[in-house]
Amino acid sequence: QLNILGQFVGAIRVLNGYSPSIIYFGMQDTTGNYNPQAGGYGDATSSTPPTDYWLTTQGVAGSYTLSDTQMISLIQYLAAVNNSYLSLEVIDNILYQFFGTYVTVTENPMELIYNHASNDPGTLYGIVKFLNALPHPAGVEVSAG
Repeated sequence: QLNILGQFVGAIRVLNGYSPSIIYFGMQDTTGNYNPQAGGYGDATSSTPPTDYWLTTQGVAGSYTLSDTQMISLIQYLAAVNNSYLSLEVIDNILYQFFGTYVTVTENPMELIYNHASNDPGTLYGIVKFLNALPHPAGVEVSAG
């Protein structure tokens, strides 16, 4: 039933090629060279790695299937975005409702820049960004971090 509801707002349950940011033993995967001050995991494809840390690769294989909870959140988010007049105030309210203080928007002339905090424990922002479903007022360039 969620899949049917999702079709009305453009939500899909199976995301082909999507790779969520994964937490390994409480440490997040890095996207570049290993940084001994940050710890965690280094990208095995970025350089010749030292031998004192774990390696991961950034390869995406297969697809990612949203849980019922993720699908419900995505449907609610898309319904809010699709049924709103996208002024900056409305966008701020939608972002706060779904992401709290983890996602903010900065306005430049004819450009919106979405800023995402790296300590966000949720997965919705990554899914929304992958689907290119951030609020996008007509005639305005959008950048997402």
